Amino acid sequence: MSRWVWALAALGCGEEAADSGPADEPEVILDMDWTLEPTELTFGEVALGAPATTELSLTNTGESDFSIFGFQSDTSLVAVSATTGAPVAPGESTPITADWTPLTDDNLRGTLTLLLSGSEGLISVPVEIRGTAAGPVANLSVDTEDLGSVILGCTRSATVRVANDGNAPLQVESLALDGSVGFSLDTGSEPFPWALAADEVRTFTVSFSPYDQGDILASLTLVSDDPFNPELAVQLAAQGAAGTEVRDTWDVPPGENVTGLFAVNEVVNSTYRDRFQEALPVFFETLRAAGVPFRVSFIHSQTGVVDGSELYIDETEDPEDATEIAIAMVAAAAGDNDYLLNTLELAIGQNTEWLLDDDENWETSKLNLVGINMDQEQSSGNATLYVSHYQAYKEDPADIAVHAIGGDSPGGCPGAEAFTPFSDAAAATGGVFLSICEADWTTHMETLALAFLGEGQVSFALSEVPAEWSIEVYVDGGPELTGWTYNADSNRVSFDEDAYPNEGSELRIQYYVDEECPE
Repeated sequence: MSRWVWALAALGCGEEAADSGPADEPEVILDMDWTLEPTELTFGEVALGAPATTELSLTNTGESDFSIFGFQSDTSLVAVSATTGAPVAPGESTPITADWTPLTDDNLRGTLTLLLSGSEGLISVPVEIRGTAAGPVANLSVDTEDLGSVILGCTRSATVRVANDGNAPLQVESLALDGSVGFSLDTGSEPFPWALAADEVRTFTVSFSPYDQGDILASLTLVSDDPFNPELAVQLAAQGAAGTEVRDTWDVPPGENVTGLFAVNEVVNSTYRDRFQEALPVFFETLRAAGVPFRVSFIHSQTGVVDGSELYIDETEDPEDATEIAIAMVAAAAGDNDYLLNTLELAIGQNTEWLLDDDENWETSKLNLVGINMDQEQSSGNATLYVSHYQAYKEDPADIAVHAIGGDSPGGCPGAEAFTPFSDAAAATGGVFLSICEADWTTHMETLALAFLGEGQVSFALSEVPAEWSIEVYVDGGPELTGWTYNADSNRVSFDEDAYPNEGSELRIQYYVDEECPE
């Protein structure tokens, strides 16, 4: 920058001007002049947290000395240093240095004003300051940090937001919960570490399902390569509130003998062969787990006569051998026997010796009657008539239960007609009716075996649907931590064979009801 002094030639007073030749050029007198190299204080791109220095040179290109009287910047982010008060002679230079450590991803924009002192007084020289901050900036937030009061057995959730507010990739090492049980965090299937691009946001769900009453606290922590905040934490809070507690109790009954007759037709060797044979082992495994004597036979003849070398299968056979015997009993089923209610009545009469007359234990045992068919039932008479005939064989009518695997009643299901009479008989005797159209009969066979055994033989039905985490089992007042399983489909607690409570024991199962939770 330069300052120019112009000198004008003066004309004598009252004198005429000289001949009209060209006018003299004004004389240029250099006083203060300087250059800046470079012309700006430029840092370029600087990583967050990394100190950076830049420098420019102020050179005196004039004819007289000047000095730096002082300087000021409109940004406090930059530290400027320069020698003040010392003369800078013509042709000499003095350095001006600036230091910047970016603490955020905001770019640097500012102006440094130099005050030069010389023969022309004080002169302001503006210098632009430029820099680009580069780096990741982690951000962790939860839309609801206090989830409030939650009933035992219920769940309330909040959204977790993980963001990279910077302009370079952020590497997330972990996102984890630390604190009291009850809180859970779903971060998906992608393993840590994972990268977030600049301005990328991911959301996750944190849930609270209280296991106890009272105030519950937890901490959600994000660990990343953010240079300034490598660890961010959000405090979470919630309160567990009392739900509805239930205590179901039983006096454990004695083990009772169990008998059963299956009446089937050719469908177990054709359309439903694989489903039937693959699920049979589960039926026998479930019966054997109860540890009670049982006798079961499979019949396909309309006469009710058992086909095969064995009259029945009992608890002495392992599930694989029992399955082979059952398959052999129905191997010759080829006719279209659609008279299964009548077949079962005849079968009781044909097999009274081992079903009823062997001893008192078999006489008073529960008799289960099962029909399996994909076609309509054709026996003459209705279900009520046949149920009364079956119950005539027992002193206690409750010892008869009819079950079925057939087409859904009343409309049937794909490929199978409604098996309505058996559906009616099952409803009248407390039996189970299962859809023949189910692709996998494993659960069907387990359900049938449990129905054969009845309440207290191997499992106990709960009066309400429990919050599974809250189930506690006590036998004669003592807690049973192992040896039992809760089945949500049947809403029953069952015991392992070696853990079944002794006859006459007091069984108590207590739990919190799985409440209809508020939104």
